[in-house]
Amino acid sequence: MTEYKFWNRALVRTTTTKEEGPRAPTQLPTPYNKTHCFKYSGEKPSSKEAEEERLLLDSIAWPGPPAQLTATPPEQTSDPSRSTFTVLPAGGDGERHVGDQLEAVIHMHDFKGRHRPHGGDFLVARLHSPKLLAGVVGQVLDHGNGSYSAVFPLLWEGSAQPLCNYTDVLTGEPWFCYKPKVLGCHTRINHFRGADLRNFITKEEELLFRSGVNLKVFLQDLGSDNIDILPMETDVNGSRDLELGPPKVMPSGYYFQGEWRTLGGVTVRQFKDSSSITQCLQGKVVHMYGDSTVRQWYGYLKDTAGEDCIDGMDLHTPPQSGPFLAVNIPHNIVLKFCLHGLPLRTYPTAASGLHYVSNELDRLKGGSNTVVIIGVWAHFAVTPLEIYIRRLRQIRRALVLLLDRAPETVVVVRTGNPQRLDLMHSIMNSDWYSLQMNRALRAMFKGMDVLLVDAWDMVLASHLPHDLHPPPPIIRNMVDHVLSYICPAKTNT
Repeated sequence: MTEYKFWNRALVRTTTTKEEGPRAPTQLPTPYNKTHCFKYSGEKPSSKEAEEERLLLDSIAWPGPPAQLTATPPEQTSDPSRSTFTVLPAGGDGERHVGDQLEAVIHMHDFKGRHRPHGGDFLVARLHSPKLLAGVVGQVLDHGNGSYSAVFPLLWEGSAQPLCNYTDVLTGEPWFCYKPKVLGCHTRINHFRGADLRNFITKEEELLFRSGVNLKVFLQDLGSDNIDILPMETDVNGSRDLELGPPKVMPSGYYFQGEWRTLGGVTVRQFKDSSSITQCLQGKVVHMYGDSTVRQWYGYLKDTAGEDCIDGMDLHTPPQSGPFLAVNIPHNIVLKFCLHGLPLRTYPTAASGLHYVSNELDRLKGGSNTVVIIGVWAHFAVTPLEIYIRRLRQIRRALVLLLDRAPETVVVVRTGNPQRLDLMHSIMNSDWYSLQMNRALRAMFKGMDVLLVDAWDMVLASHLPHDLHPPPPIIRNMVDHVLSYICPAKTNT
């Protein structure tokens, strides 16, 4: 496989001496004039030498911005993450041979995703094959309008598979796919799950992931596994002492008689019939963004309130990935669900229907009739944590803007949860890794005006088996928690 890489660099020259340490970059006068920087005395160059000097300086002259352009704000400078390149098709019969040239077109964009109107970027290009340990540099041509060409000589024989660049122009989220041999990058239709991850570990490593042997196994008890808990102690007057002091551990809540009770924050009410749900959601538009664990909430609300006519609309979309829409006309309720953007491990899904959460949030007006529910975690369990943090940061930025323009908007964020672990689930959704993701998520949204539904504690505290998709009693308690935040209990004043 041959890869194409382009770098954007800004060079600042500094000098360092052992005694003085680093010096600040030299500041050139504006407008620049070489006579300010260096002036020598002695013989003047001959006319031939002067002409040679002029030609040399002209040959290395770097294209700059238009003369009328003054200082450029940082957000209008080139952003490599939003810039793209495309490998041009081969001419003639569509084949490439040793001795041919390969050309790629580069389009530079600024930090707001706008095409750069002029040239002057410092770009270097390389064509290489890691498999063959082969590589060659390419020549970059500046067209002066924010577009560039990179030209490479093809000097070795071997397979070369260019990448299609599907990086999102608004968020800068990168996504690349191998280009089909006979189709263009624009022909992409569906996205779906790829290879079986079990092929990536050895037989010896498989022994580390055995459910019931070294995963999800209770430890032996060396003493009594039962404890007696007495009522809270009272003082001499018979009143209970509520000053317990700071607890050593503080979970988010606990179950009692099958109902979830929070330890701080909103008091959870029970919404056990369809009428209580529709009354709470009266006049609301509920936007749900996330993975299949959020889709469970959509399904619960639609089905539980079905007797009260929250009807799902047939959008002719896949049953696993959606998007989905349900409405209740008498109570003016709208429920929406759509998957978060890539990465996704899913059945074939239209690529045109995949949208990044932050982009969707930027399109919302918000307000007291708007509920936003976000659950983004499961599909990131096979990516480095840095990718997950970057996605959360983009969502947080969009939520800050949404709550700034519409503070009455109700926002709910769902954490990840433990699940059953066999070989495949251990590789794709390790509980250990999910816990690290949860910690990052909590830190990212700490201090924001959002409800954090602690799915981790709600699954772990339950007597029911762990599952990526928790069983109905846990889902009911989760949704009750959300509805209690949307419609808090009225207090007597």
